Amino acid sequence: MLKPNFFIVGAPKCGTTALSEYLRTHPQIFFSTPKEPFYFSTDLIKSSFHTEHDYLEKCFKGSTSQHLAIGEGTTHYLYSQVAVKNIMKFNPVAKIIVMLRNPIDLVYSWHSELISWGGEDIVDFKEAWNKQLARKEGIYLPKSCPPQKWLFYSEIALLGQQLERLYQSVPREQVLVIWFDDFISQTPQVYNQVLQFLGVSPDGHQEFPKINENKVIRLPWLKFSMESLRASWLGKAVIRAKKQLGIKTLGIGPLIAVFNTKIQPRPPLDPIMRKVLIEEFREDIEKLSGLLDRDLSHWVKMP
Repeated sequence: MLKPNFFIVGAPKCGTTALSEYLRTHPQIFFSTPKEPFYFSTDLIKSSFHTEHDYLEKCFKGSTSQHLAIGEGTTHYLYSQVAVKNIMKFNPVAKIIVMLRNPIDLVYSWHSELISWGGEDIVDFKEAWNKQLARKEGIYLPKSCPPQKWLFYSEIALLGQQLERLYQSVPREQVLVIWFDDFISQTPQVYNQVLQFLGVSPDGHQEFPKINENKVIRLPWLKFSMESLRASWLGKAVIRAKKQLGIKTLGIGPLIAVFNTKIQPRPPLDPIMRKVLIEEFREDIEKLSGLLDRDLSHWVKMP
């Protein structure tokens, strides 16, 4: 069975979903289903794939010798303390793609993402930011709680620290860093750069539709009620029953989700809050700037 030989490791809300979908259509690339198996980030979340054989069989079934690049894209591998080390033990010559953006925009976008799928129940970003210490103590956690560390906004966007840790395990020639701003403004050029890095032929790809745009919940109370029900004993019993009967859905949940979700740009981050985040991430941004020899001073300036 063919092993994956490249990984998009993060960061979240940096274009990883879009890139994975673009790569999925290339005839020489096989991309995993699901996109994010979470197999190697054992310190963050328990993967549904319990063995290496299970992981390979279910995520990469259908890959063949024509696929020169075989990969997956779990965005929290960069944040994980152990994922990259685990990947290198699994495949020491694996190629690693890292996607980065201004951490201030990242955490604001990540908060919105968590709300959209029910992993965050504090709608106000400032309040959610200020609740981080309490949440580390297990207080104010959502009833449908994601991995607890996903709520630590000040840690999830320490990109300099995370990249420095990655470079301790991976030779630089096996790493491609993509800047979110470049990916958005020069998508065809960045896409072809990725193909060259992966060692596959250009495919003439010209259409790059927007993917995973910002989602807004129309009625937050309805979303949180649905997530609370899903996490209750009754919801878990329904899930078990569906598995036993081979039923994927009863129909009403997806309909409610579609009704309750709309695509809409986020409102601008409050200037006072932006100043707080600039000071929070200033030192780490300087670290990232030094690691990649790129001037990032515009990240710590007010617009």
